[in-house]
Amino acid sequence: MKLIQTIDQKLYSFEKRAVGWLFVAMSAVVFVDVVHRIFSRSPGRLSVILSGPLKTSAEELEKGMPLFLSLILFVLCFGALKTRNSSKAVKKSASKKKLGRLLGEALALEVALILVVGLFVKFMPSGLIWSPYFGLSCLLWVGLLGASMATYTGQHLQMEMGEKLWPKNLRPHVAVVQGWVVGIFCAIIAILGKLSVLDHFMDWRSGPGAGLIPSIDWPKWLVYSVIPYSFAVMAFRFIGRAMGWTKKVQVDAIDAMAGTATVEDGA
Repeated sequence: MKLIQTIDQKLYSFEKRAVGWLFVAMSAVVFVDVVHRIFSRSPGRLSVILSGPLKTSAEELEKGMPLFLSLILFVLCFGALKTRNSSKAVKKSASKKKLGRLLGEALALEVALILVVGLFVKFMPSGLIWSPYFGLSCLLWVGLLGASMATYTGQHLQMEMGEKLWPKNLRPHVAVVQGWVVGIFCAIIAILGKLSVLDHFMDWRSGPGAGLIPSIDWPKWLVYSVIPYSFAVMAFRFIGRAMGWTKKVQVDAIDAMAGTATVEDGA
């Protein structure tokens, strides 16, 4: 049983790191794509929105919009530099800074951001056209790996009210039956997912360009392989807990970041 618990813990560690990196990559790519869409649009959305109340054309408002947005960005940069740390020591040292120095740093940060965005829009006029498919692929992995992680910590969706309806002496037996039922269901989904992945794999091998995710050209079988993996691991954890091979591990937010956990005695 100790070997099984060690394997379970190793799988959880892999899932936690994979989810973290995938979430960062997904967020960064989608954010960059949104920035490109906003700053490459002409006229801008803000000009279009304000053209109605101001009773003028969006094209006329667009002429003064760069200056207006620059002022807003400067205020945001100044506020970010002034409140970047909430510790008393940093606040005390920051209060001694001259206002002119903060204004200069805010201006430098604003200029840097404008240059980065301007060069990005200029040299990549099409933007990241592959970002939606990249984001959806990462979202599939993050969601299913997250569901697998939830079974490890016992934080998956469940009907707690139903458990409390049973007498206390029957609850352990009900938990065993529940673990087997849910585990078998997950195993069936894993098998179906495996068959689907095999179909996509055969399609991918049938010829060049077949069986690929649009824009990013990743093999579909590789992206969808997380489906049989996650449901197989969930089946392993549910059945393992029902058999007493594994135990529920309580992980809160701070412990999860530190990589520590507490094993509970109950199933």
